[in-house]
Amino acid sequence: MLELKGVESGYGETRVLHGLDFVVREGSVHALLGRNGAGKSTTLKTIMGLVRAQNGEVVFQGQTITRHAPHEIARLGLAYVPETRDIFGALSVRENLQLAGRLAGAAPEWTIERVVEFFPNLADRLDNGGHELSGGEQQMLAIGRALMTGPHILILDEPTEGLAPIIIQQIYAKLKDLKKSGLTVLLVEQNLNFALGPCRRDQPDGAGPDRLARRRRGARGRRGGARPLAGGLSALPGGSRGARGFSTSVIPSRS
Repeated sequence: MLELKGVESGYGETRVLHGLDFVVREGSVHALLGRNGAGKSTTLKTIMGLVRAQNGEVVFQGQTITRHAPHEIARLGLAYVPETRDIFGALSVRENLQLAGRLAGAAPEWTIERVVEFFPNLADRLDNGGHELSGGEQQMLAIGRALMTGPHILILDEPTEGLAPIIIQQIYAKLKDLKKSGLTVLLVEQNLNFALGPCRRDQPDGAGPDRLARRRRGARGRRGGARPLAGGLSALPGGSRGARGFSTSVIPSRS
């Protein structure tokens, strides 16, 4: 569904991605892992056209979108939830959802009622301003707003950042529900236990983000593309140069 081919991008003269390659298959939850500074968020911004790729291709459903503007990419069915959430604090929860729903077309798959059913925490907050929500409620609103656009692929940047453990459990459960519904998800997450769960093809129903991550030791990172790992995972090389190996059991680094 989504493929990056030799993508290079960065900021000004600073190159962050050096020939990145990976594939996100339709209906999967694919986690992109890496240490701080490896370029995980830059990868998502490059996919969405917020950072221009200097070389390589971003291909979505067979169409090259490397030079598309962000609003054109969004209209193709890619919904992006940044780490900062970026909800409209001056608008109510209802208005945030209504605004996003305008992208969905005449027969939307997701409605305000369905989002509230999916995230019951928002039921009593529809008339509250975005700035009045807790961090967990803001994340739910940000994901709900993305779903209101009727996406083909949901792109999440650090969805558990700064959230209480009980909220992380709720987000985890909803991510598994989205996977069961067939929605494709691309996930950037430093919480390894959280990321491994929904990505594993053999994930037991009882497993959750508190379950010990499967050990994936002994592999070596490579400069350039993301290293493919089992069960819908890719690992980015570390942001600094030098020593080889993994900083954890999954994430390759060079520090």
